[in-house]
Amino acid sequence: MLDRKKIFVIGDLIIDEYITGEAVGLSLESPTIKCEHTSTKKSPGGSGNVVMNLVALECNVGYMTICSDTTVYDDLSQKVNVHCITTKKQTSSKQRYYVERNHVQHKYLQMNYTDSDELNPGSEEDIIDQLTNILPHYECVILSDYRCGVLTKKVTAGVIDICEKLSIPCIGTGQLSDWGNKTSLQLSKFNGCDLIVLNEEEAKEWSSSFPWSKCEVVETMGSRGSKFKDIHVPSIDTTVVDTCGAGDSFIAMLATQDWSHDVEEVLYKCNLWAGLSTETKGATPPSFKLFKKRYEER
Repeated sequence: MLDRKKIFVIGDLIIDEYITGEAVGLSLESPTIKCEHTSTKKSPGGSGNVVMNLVALECNVGYMTICSDTTVYDDLSQKVNVHCITTKKQTSSKQRYYVERNHVQHKYLQMNYTDSDELNPGSEEDIIDQLTNILPHYECVILSDYRCGVLTKKVTAGVIDICEKLSIPCIGTGQLSDWGNKTSLQLSKFNGCDLIVLNEEEAKEWSSSFPWSKCEVVETMGSRGSKFKDIHVPSIDTTVVDTCGAGDSFIAMLATQDWSHDVEEVLYKCNLWAGLSTETKGATPPSFKLFKKRYEER
């Protein structure tokens, strides 16, 4: 079912923090909702969500990122081989505030803390030196770019070069939720990867800007499934609760597959895993047991 089990991920960790409070009234001085704090939860987002999907798929995972939060680091290091980048940069985070009333939660505010400064040359050299020794122990590499400064052009080119020399497949992906900011995506740095995973708008941009590229494109099409060259595989039927993180789930499953054979089967598995991830709230990996059950029942 999985052709590869040893996967290495390099990219931007974003800490997802969920802060929940129960509504107790309104302020007399201003239209401010008063809440009693009930819970705070932190989880690895960004490229960390790709990692957690691979953990759910029972893979042997290596992960290189910036992690300045000891709570998240301790949790990650119990599940995967974490290689922290030496830098003064802070881990980006997203704080989401939920207000609960009568057992119903509503998201009222999201506060983003983004450190998008790029790494200094010393850190870039250190990363490439480390990966030269680490990557021979893995079967596939994922470059997961959330534009928080880890995957600089130099680091990306260095990783692609190492993978090419070792004949290790390399998948590139840039996650862009707002197409109006497409200039920040820097797709050109992924040229040289074996595969790049793009949504429909990004795929159009790629084909018009780099028609000469040998990098093959897998196109994700949301509720319409996915596409590789002329092969289109429809999505599966799911009870959609939240589509957040579905793209990361798709990429994680793709990394475990030998896409040189039976592309339709590979895309079906990716669609199924990504589709199951939408049946729960937040960027939550699905159950591998449920995946295998649904796969066998088709």
